[in-house]
Amino acid sequence: MTEASGTYTAEWDGKDTYGNFAGANTYMAKIYSTVSSIRHYPQRSFVVNVAVFAISALPDPFVPTGSNEATITVRADALQSGLTTSIAHPEGGTTPRLALREVGSEGTYVATWDGKIDGLIPKDGICTIRVYDSSGNEFPAAGTLTLSSAKSLNVSPNPFEVTGASTATISAEMASGLNLEARIGSVKTIALTESGSAYSASWDGRDDIGNLVPSGTYTVTLWNTDTYTRYDLQTSVAVIIVDTIPPETIITSGPAEGSYVGSGSLTLSWSGSDNMAGPLTYSYRLDGDAWSTFDASANHTFDHMADGSHTFTVKAKDPAGNEDPSPATRNFTVDGTPPAPAANLSATPTTTGVRLEWSHSSSPDIYAYRLYWDRGTGDINYSSPYATIYYPANSFTAGIHTEGTYKFALRAVDKAGNEEANTNLAATVTIYGFEITVELEGATYDRGQDVPVSGTVKTQAGNPITDIPVTIDVESKGFHRYFTAYTNTSGEFRYTFQPRSNEAGTYTIRAKAMHEGLEKSAYANFEILGLYLQPASISLDLSMNSSRSVNLSMKNIGQRALTDLRFELVDNNLDDLITGSVDLSGLPSTIDPGGQIDFSVVISASPGDPPAVPSIFVLNVDTAEGSKEAAVLNVKLHEAVSIPVVAPDPLKVGVRIDEPVTKLITVTNEGFAAMSNTSLRVHDPDSYPWIVVANGDLGTIEPSESKTIQIYVNPPSDISLGTYVVQLDLAYDGIIKPIYLTVEITTATSGKVAFKVYDDTGSVVPGAEVNLISKEFYVSATPQGTQEYNNVINGITDAEGYILFEDVPTGAYRYVIDAQRHDPAKGEIAVEPGDTPQSKEVILVTNLVDVEFSVTPTTIQDQYSVTLNITYATDLTKPTLLAEPTRINLSFFPEETYEGTIKITNTSNNAAVRNLLLNAAELDPVDNEVRIVFDNGAQTVSLDELGPKETVTFA
Repeated sequence: MTEASGTYTAEWDGKDTYGNFAGANTYMAKIYSTVSSIRHYPQRSFVVNVAVFAISALPDPFVPTGSNEATITVRADALQSGLTTSIAHPEGGTTPRLALREVGSEGTYVATWDGKIDGLIPKDGICTIRVYDSSGNEFPAAGTLTLSSAKSLNVSPNPFEVTGASTATISAEMASGLNLEARIGSVKTIALTESGSAYSASWDGRDDIGNLVPSGTYTVTLWNTDTYTRYDLQTSVAVIIVDTIPPETIITSGPAEGSYVGSGSLTLSWSGSDNMAGPLTYSYRLDGDAWSTFDASANHTFDHMADGSHTFTVKAKDPAGNEDPSPATRNFTVDGTPPAPAANLSATPTTTGVRLEWSHSSSPDIYAYRLYWDRGTGDINYSSPYATIYYPANSFTAGIHTEGTYKFALRAVDKAGNEEANTNLAATVTIYGFEITVELEGATYDRGQDVPVSGTVKTQAGNPITDIPVTIDVESKGFHRYFTAYTNTSGEFRYTFQPRSNEAGTYTIRAKAMHEGLEKSAYANFEILGLYLQPASISLDLSMNSSRSVNLSMKNIGQRALTDLRFELVDNNLDDLITGSVDLSGLPSTIDPGGQIDFSVVISASPGDPPAVPSIFVLNVDTAEGSKEAAVLNVKLHEAVSIPVVAPDPLKVGVRIDEPVTKLITVTNEGFAAMSNTSLRVHDPDSYPWIVVANGDLGTIEPSESKTIQIYVNPPSDISLGTYVVQLDLAYDGIIKPIYLTVEITTATSGKVAFKVYDDTGSVVPGAEVNLISKEFYVSATPQGTQEYNNVINGITDAEGYILFEDVPTGAYRYVIDAQRHDPAKGEIAVEPGDTPQSKEVILVTNLVDVEFSVTPTTIQDQYSVTLNITYATDLTKPTLLAEPTRINLSFFPEETYEGTIKITNTSNNAAVRNLLLNAAELDPVDNEVRIVFDNGAQTVSLDELGPKETVTFA
């Protein structure tokens, strides 16, 4: 305390010793001596009320949109209830009291404000934040919040003169990033475009429908389009409509331009359009008369107009007094006088009907002629025209469908619609009937057989009608074919129907003719039996001492079952060495409509010299119904030759020094002649004394016979390591064929094996599991004893379907390959030492349906009989290649060239075929008499991929 003239004073800021606010309470003031700490009296009590320490807001500045909020934070004494706050805008009013709630640390109170006062967003300004206690008393402390809102709203020009081409600019200034629109009264809403913190739009004076607004003063308000909240900022614009554009007028009904109309009353209607809203008035005149007074009427009726040419004109006027400078005009002619009648009406029967001809009326304004008739009654009905014929035509053909006598009459009609009423221009004609017949030579025909059709066309008196076209309609299964024949001098017609070779069934023939407008028809029926043998011609290349089976199919493409099928194979030369037979085992004797029978013809050639000319066999098939088919087999024979095949291929062996290897080789004769004096020798035994063919003399190898040879390989200790390619000579029939043996001399005790896995679609199979299982048993010694096991090596193919096993112990192995949606594949392979991988390509069969089972372990409490029914269906088709044509028949004449195309189709509906290859290089390896070259100039052609249902054509 400080002393002044015996008075001691001190000031307290309401905080405790630690700098914290003491809080609202009743406090006691006591006085102590600073020297002796003795307390002095008296003491006094005083009250400290609730205090507000700080007021703030976030965000500050606050950009209100109608959907966001600002947070008001008040620091005051803790544990207070009933505190409220309000925000006052300097120009836009004050919010209702907002409740403050205590949050977080004691003495912190918050409230949120949506930026609206009385439902509007105030314009730009600094707002005052006030705080009140529970009794409504305002605390002295106050805060501020800067409101970043609408700063200005203007329309330029103002007043706005609307001419139909002028525009006004509406502009507003506000924080960037908002979506705003201006509303002009209740007539127009325009979106504002932002450029920085400036927003603007152009207005052409039209409402939302597109009409110009009426003159007047409109209030323009600003809105946030995201929240549809209005800003508390508006302006007004004075709109003045300036109309200088005249209206336009059109005639909507009445006589057409340049038309003729009859006498009597005549009504014309019209309408107008203008660029401004408001009623239009109209004025009209006829010919050179004065203009009528402008009024709102849009039509007028003229009574009893005089005959002759007339011009009607009408114009519109808008509320501004603008008149249409180019009035609508309509020119027409009034004609109340009927025209003169035509002359020289005649009626003549023709092939297609009754031809009526006449001379034109002498009147210049003829529009049409109306033809009347008596319907064969003798009395002409003038109330209903038979036909209207338009000028300048002066003839007409009437189609009469019943014989009899008919009377026709004609009247002229002018362009005004006036019809003259003569009753003496008439002509009479008589239509005579006729008969048509149609006949067939038989009721049943064989497939491919011609069907002769004949008939007559004669009058009812039996006289022939000559040179008349007869339409022959051949119908089968709803399909029609039309042909035309003509009658001769006897009234007869003939036509030969030639069915397609692949059609059969029941047929209906309708012969139809028209004479003097009358149409008559006659009908006949026949059947084509449907026995269909395919192929009908077969060219077969065959070696002596061999046989071939040729597949044929018999179909019934007709509509009647064919019974008692009989087959006969005729050999045109019984003395040659060629025989044939038909395998009829299990074949039915009846083939139903739509049915098919597949069977084989076996052609066999005995040993000997081939005949100089081809052997011909004819297969005849007939039925009890008389249907017959024949197929010709043309068999060209060539000399039987022997074809040696050596396996394995390639021939490879891996060997370690001092560890000799014996390699087994199989020689198979895949030809049709015996291989005589057959032997296998090392071509250069002096260079390779360490390679010995143990049993190389094979003697004679008959067709399809195989013999085995042992090759002993024992390289010397001083030989260099590496790979040696050694030629072996396979001798037979005086021919020497080189065979190459690859020997890899190595120190390795293991080898390499590579697998490439495909499926039957030609696709590589990634993710396939490949297992190598040794045939040799290994022994493992354990404390419990010894255990034998197979060495198993496995792996997974990569994205290209490839896997390489390295360091595989040498020996014989079995392999098993599994892949999802494929059947497993198994085989054997011998692993030899060396660094060169032994490659194996494996093809897996695609499995379109997988069935898997799972078993859940459970405690068995009883016995159960379980039946598992599995039903599946799939529409997925495995890839199958279809070639068309299935065979190509070539000429036997030397040097003759045949050109054509081969079409290959992938019949699968889901899988592609890859790596497609057409190879014609080995088509005729024996005689080399046929050479096929594709359009690429080569004898082979390839395609990377053929998709599902896709077709490719090779020329």
